[in-house]
Amino acid sequence: MNYQFRSQISMILFIGVMLTLAFSIASFVYNMKLFFHLKKNQYDRWLQLTSIGSIGPGISNPLRWFPYLYNDLDNDDPIVLHLKKRVRTFLARILSVLGFLFAITAVLVVV
Repeated sequence: MNYQFRSQISMILFIGVMLTLAFSIASFVYNMKLFFHLKKNQYDRWLQLTSIGSIGPGISNPLRWFPYLYNDLDNDDPIVLHLKKRVRTFLARILSVLGFLFAITAVLVVV
């Protein structure tokens, strides 16, 4: 591989990593906004989503949180609906950039 090609691929990978980082931060911010909105306005739902057995509330429980992002619970609240859509959007963007980075890396290994 020549130096110019390596440099271009390195720049593509760097941009991909930076995009993943930016999307991850945005997803985290919207996730925290949703978390605090539920804690303030729908405390029972927040308790359910942030407890694991007798541990909690207030801890991370992804086994309940991720399904909640994709179901219809609390979609009658426009703030919850907006925040859930934003978190899902950024999660999809993160996965697409990571898939692109994986594909680029796989192609480079083969070439």
